[in-house]
Amino acid sequence: VPRLRPPRAQVRQGQELMASDLRTRAVLAPTMLLLIGGIYWLDLEQVVVAKRGALSAGALTVMGLLGLLEYVTMLRTAGFYVSRRPLLLTAAALHGLGPSFRSG
Repeated sequence: VPRLRPPRAQVRQGQELMASDLRTRAVLAPTMLLLIGGIYWLDLEQVVVAKRGALSAGALTVMGLLGLLEYVTMLRTAGFYVSRRPLLLTAAALHGLGPSFRSG
């Protein structure tokens, strides 16, 4: 299937790329923690929306779908055959079904 096949497998090698990845993660990890903490605080104080937990749920849904897109892109770049659209549509549908499984 031509659409599923990436143009070419890209294998990263070398210490320079590894050091660059570590520097990037050293910046991204605290930034993401601060962002998630800020969203939690806004949600706890009900600054943006009236329903407690709605902002956090929305942010986690978006982060989950973006993480899945990144994972699919990584696998395709490495040369694996992964279909992007059906996987993302299925994940979005499952995220949308989440509120129907409330307990209590």
